[in-house]
Amino acid sequence: MESNNLEVKLISECFIKPKSQVEESKTPYYLVGEDLICLSLRYIQTGFLYNKPITNDFDINTFVEKMKQSLSHALVYYYPLAGRFTTVTYPDEHALSIHVDCNKGPGVRFIHASCLGATVADIAGHTAYTLPLIRSFIDLGETGVVNYDGHTRALLNLQVTELKDGVFIGFGLNHSIADGVSFMNFLNCLSEISLSETSDKLDISVSSIPILKPYIPDGCNLLQKLPYLEEKEFISRVKNDPRLQEKFFHFSPLSISNLKKRVNSEWPEGLGKVSSFQSLAALTWISINRAQKAPAQKIAVCLIQMDCRSRFNPPLSLAQFGNPRQTLVLNQDVGELIENGLTHAAMVIHQGITGYDHEVATEKMTEFMKNPFVIRLDEDFANFEHINLTPFAWATRFNIYGVDFGLGKPVAVPTGDNDKKEGIVFTKAARDGGVDFEVSLFPESMIALESDREFMEYASSV
Repeated sequence: MESNNLEVKLISECFIKPKSQVEESKTPYYLVGEDLICLSLRYIQTGFLYNKPITNDFDINTFVEKMKQSLSHALVYYYPLAGRFTTVTYPDEHALSIHVDCNKGPGVRFIHASCLGATVADIAGHTAYTLPLIRSFIDLGETGVVNYDGHTRALLNLQVTELKDGVFIGFGLNHSIADGVSFMNFLNCLSEISLSETSDKLDISVSSIPILKPYIPDGCNLLQKLPYLEEKEFISRVKNDPRLQEKFFHFSPLSISNLKKRVNSEWPEGLGKVSSFQSLAALTWISINRAQKAPAQKIAVCLIQMDCRSRFNPPLSLAQFGNPRQTLVLNQDVGELIENGLTHAAMVIHQGITGYDHEVATEKMTEFMKNPFVIRLDEDFANFEHINLTPFAWATRFNIYGVDFGLGKPVAVPTGDNDKKEGIVFTKAARDGGVDFEVSLFPESMIALESDREFMEYASSV
């Protein structure tokens, strides 16, 4: 990597609104369920690294202008992203409610920047330990912004950074308005419009239109009141521990197949077949607890993010916008988890996932809507000395390498300044059809994980 020009230079900054007036945008978009839980967490941050087109006529300024046009058109369908949060207080009840005013604020933040000292190979070739430089390619490297800040900050930020031989397109999305599925639907819409030759017109159509009416169970109110009045009661701004290391591990299609075959060969009859995800999650859950050398009496907690669209009956459309997801919580004593081995861990995960049906999902959402709360990383996680936490942010089904803005397929799709705690695992599809895991651990545990024979039999360091 060249050392003489690694500074990220801001070229321009503006805000983008929907290309045309949307009548429905005059109606508040209410935050419900998991939307509210996330208020004290950070934005979703991810980026797409592309090679510059080989053609000599590629001009970054022309590309940037077309991205602005495409974004403006996409916001006609995803208009809540151009708004801001608004809070209504109820002092007599010591409560407040939050909704999106879709016409409040200047719109989506769009940044044009350059870092001409960095190359595609620099960024793609140093993913073993995430480059700090990547952070500056998303929201200009701003840190500590939480979803609650959507009152004054854009709900969506898009940054186009020109590299020496490539382009990095970074996104920061408020997690209280959308989950990974909604984010991918938006990216696919933006990609579809970007590839159109008519993105400057109003009559372009897209293949999937989001469903923007929030889903709530029968008997629940769309307006939810949180039991707080002051920001300090439910918002914390926790910095990621600087000791944490983030390392990528790759599971090839062949290694995933071999792992799945191994687990299924030891699988009891009558339980159905274990999936690739369940096998990978079981292996990683055990391996991380081994690497951390946690006491046997500690409780190993596995958290798995569940997209509940298909679990409700009738199922919700994949176009359902928002956060219709929940967290599956699985518990085992550390000693029991490690001693009983891979197949047992897979069975715990398998039974938890297959048992998470309409009744479970509806009961959990109904209970939350009656007693809503906001997760605080400083209070809800920092004092859990008796548990060993392994949260999985599972996103392997997303076709992230199909996101094409006219530059072809991405070379790499790194993450930004997301919430990082020891043991957390961010997962995503890999270019070869396999899976990449981004694991955050303290140095001693990371070394132990890289030396774990069972884990490294299937994983390779990136």
